[in-house]
Order: sequence, then C-alpha cells, then structure tokens
Amino acid sequence: MINKQNDKVSELSGFLYEGKQAEAQFIVLVNKKSNRLSYVCDFVFHQALLCNYVITDNSSDFKSSKLYKVNYTSSEIEGSFHVNPSGFLDRVGVEETPTPIKSDKGIPYFFPQQSGDISFDIFAAVFYFISRYEEWQKFVKDRHGRFEERNSILYKLSVLKKPVVDLWMEEFKSGLSKKFSGINFPKREFKFISTIDVDNLYAFRGKPLLRNAGGAIKDLMRFDTSMFMARLASVLFGKKDPFDKYDEQIKLSKETGIPLIYFFLYKNNTEFDRTIRPGHPLFQQLFDKLKQEKISFGIHPSYFSSDTHDGIKTESDLLSEHAKQKTILSRQHYLRFNIKTTPLYLEAAGIQFDFTMGFASASGFRAGTTLPFYYYNFDKEEALHVMAVPFALMDGAYYIYANAKIEEAKQDIELLIEETKTVNGLFVTVFHERSFAEQLYRGWHRLYSQIHHLIK
Repeated sequence: MINKQNDKVSELSGFLYEGKQAEAQFIVLVNKKSNRLSYVCDFVFHQALLCNYVITDNSSDFKSSKLYKVNYTSSEIEGSFHVNPSGFLDRVGVEETPTPIKSDKGIPYFFPQQSGDISFDIFAAVFYFISRYEEWQKFVKDRHGRFEERNSILYKLSVLKKPVVDLWMEEFKSGLSKKFSGINFPKREFKFISTIDVDNLYAFRGKPLLRNAGGAIKDLMRFDTSMFMARLASVLFGKKDPFDKYDEQIKLSKETGIPLIYFFLYKNNTEFDRTIRPGHPLFQQLFDKLKQEKISFGIHPSYFSSDTHDGIKTESDLLSEHAKQKTILSRQHYLRFNIKTTPLYLEAAGIQFDFTMGFASASGFRAGTTLPFYYYNFDKEEALHVMAVPFALMDGAYYIYANAKIEEAKQDIELLIEETKTVNGLFVTVFHERSFAEQLYRGWHRLYSQIHHLIK
C-alpha cells in the first residue's frame, strides 16, 4: 500500500516511482515507542526507501518475526541490522547542547556510535534535520527575521550543497542490502519542478496612473532609461509588459514536460507587498488561463503574514474565492518563516504543501534533503499535516546576494543538479517574474530555459 506521503508527492508534482511499492517490510525493535521515532521512520522507510515498517518494543515478537529486522536498541540481536541509539529520540523539547559530529570522506555524520552495523545513529541524525531542530534553537536572525545559511550547521561544515540526509539514506540502503540478501528496493527517478514567485503580476499594467507616474520619475532619477521607455511603451501605447512572460513559461513547461507552479502575492498595501489589487480582472484572466492549461498555482503569503495567526488564512481564502479552487500550495514572501508558528498557521489555512524550505541568500539543501517531509512541532511533540517541499536554489541568491555572473550561476546550478541526480531526488528551483525582464536582469530568462533543456 502506498503511504500518504508518496500519495501527496505524486499528487503534487508527478514525482512518481518506477515499479510497485517495495514488498520489503521491516520490523524495528525499540526500547520505547515515541512520536519522534514514528515521525522519522515514516520518512526513512516510506519516503526514502519506499518500504513498509512496524515498530515494536517486544523483543520476543521481534525475534520471531519473518520481516526484515532493524534493531534500534543497545543490545545486539543475531540476524538483525543494528543501529545503536544515541538516546536523542527519547528526549522531549529542544536543547541548546552541541550535536556530536564526525566526518568521513567529506560527509558529516551526526550522533556517531562505536558499535552497530552503521557508524552513527541514523534515525537521530535524520530527525535532527527534517524536524528542523536547529531552527528551533537560538540563532541570530537576518534583517528580515529569517534563519539564513550562516546559521546552518551544514553551511558551517561546508556541505550545504550536498544532500547529506539523502546520501545517508543511500548508505543505509546499501547496508541493508548487504545484511539481507535478496531485498528489493524500488527505483526512484530524479524529478524537476520549476516554481515562479510572482511578487508583481505586471511591472506596469493594472497599476494606478499616479503610481506609474511616480515610477517613471524614479526611473529617470536612477538614469534607468530602459525601464522608463518600457513603462511609456506599456502604459501609453499598450506594448507588452516586461513581466508578461506567462505564455512563454507555460509553453516551455509543455515542451519539456517539466511541472510548473506559480505562487502569487495577493496583497498590495504594505512597503514589501506591491502587486496590483487582489481581485483585479488581470488576476482573474491569468487564473483562468492557468487552469485551462492545467498549470498549478498557489499563494505567496505577504511579508507580515507569518506574524499573525490569521494572515495566511485570510489571503489564502481570498485567492481560493477569486480563483474558484482550493489553495493548497504556498511559499512565504521574502521566505519570512518562523518554524515555531508559521507551519501551524499554514495548517490552519488548509495549506498542504509549503515550498519555503530553502535560503534566499544561498543555494543548497537547507534541510539536508531533496525529499519532501512533514513539519514537526516540538511544543506538541508531533508531526503536522503540512509537507515541506525543499528547493535547491533561488535566482536572487545569485544576482542579488552573490552578484554572480550568468555563467557562474549556471555552473553552480549544474553542480546542484548533479548532486540531486546522485540520490535520484527532487530538484526544485525558484525564479521570480522580474528575472524574465531583460531590462532588469539580462540573460536570466535564457538561463531559465537552458536549465529546462539541460535537465530534459
């Protein structure tokens, strides 16, 4: 039976697996059952290995079972794969103590152990990352209140661009295959999802004349003649808006078969939220086109939405009402995200998939994995019903934070693609509507197309 996580991933992106769910079933012996253990086993066995499992604290049942045996106790048991527990999963709450680490061939291993069939407590290590434990600990926020790459332990270990959790899963799978001859794991294929954040539906269209006049003055003050002329051409003569690249993006998605998801900012009355009015006919026209073309779209909750319990729900409900379909996809504007509260607000708003898990200022794998996972709440010590879908890169990390040239960005992106292919993972990119305007970011729309054709 395919578990709910794989069902959701398939429903979301076509991230399907070749062949049937593995016939392999595991029984995991533990000293004490816990929500933490169930949560991480769901990810390890269901999501990563595509197998079924049961957990038991009864050693007699474990020894007599015909299933493949994983022994997660300190005692060795013949005929089982032994993972020596560190005790981390038996705790509650979040501690500030450093996490034990060792390194081997450039890969860090957390909670190292002296005995067992694997050299570290893989369940504790995976839990540490997919629960986002380090984000629950104290850290210095950036100017937008975010957990950025400088806080990440993977960044500090210089392995942010490696999906270490997925690499651990490959090592675990290899160890299980050696222990149990004839075991069969289904093949998972590399997949790619392109996502575009729409902070401004259009650069000029749909905006009040006074606002465009003010924008024209700013263009001249910055000596930005290309945007000034584009603004005049669009506002006065009806020429195509620089951000109106939706037809080209949809066409590319259709040609390559690569799923495309838009996230629309649907608020326009703050310093950081500057799109056209929600409910504007231009929004409705695009929503109708996307539904007709079967292109997915979701909410891009506004800058301050993560600060209040009903901000995300208000905007999500309004988008659902105007688009005439339920909103289940989301990514926070500016990636403003509080791990302790935002997932709760998303869940209350009916969001099922959140695409915020990545960095604005750097490429790489924030949670150490390419695979989707459920958020975990340490206040209640339980998993939430919102699935995080990690992304590997955001365009602004290159042209805003790194001031990188196109070729430099392309080389880094190719590296990330290869790292994701190594583990047959899910590769998600984030571009913005402004990146396709030649007047602002020359060559980036071509890079976007090159990535698609390279992967295809």
